[in-house]
Amino acid sequence: MDHEGTKDTKRGEADAVLRVLNEAFSADSAAIHALVCNRVPCNRQLGDHPTIQVSAPYGVEESVCVVGLLGVLNGALAAIDLPKVAAQFDETPTKTGFHRMTGFAFWTDPADG
Repeated sequence: MDHEGTKDTKRGEADAVLRVLNEAFSADSAAIHALVCNRVPCNRQLGDHPTIQVSAPYGVEESVCVVGLLGVLNGALAAIDLPKVAAQFDETPTKTGFHRMTGFAFWTDPADG
């Protein structure tokens, strides 16, 4: 397969991942929102994984790591050279001050403008 064919195949695979995530969100937005927004503690071995994204919770010592659905999913996508995905949220907060999740999109680096 030529380089263009590989690029087209990767784009098709990435589009399929995004489509399935948005279908899941459409089917049960509350469940998918909960999965995306929750983090669980993880050990240093997972924290040191080269592609899985983990973080230290705000205000907690740096040696404590947490991981969520998107961190694991984006680690798997990176392992097969597909672009990262991100949850999308409304810009305007609800009356309670939270931003409502609206679906998924490809992640773009804010530094890229």
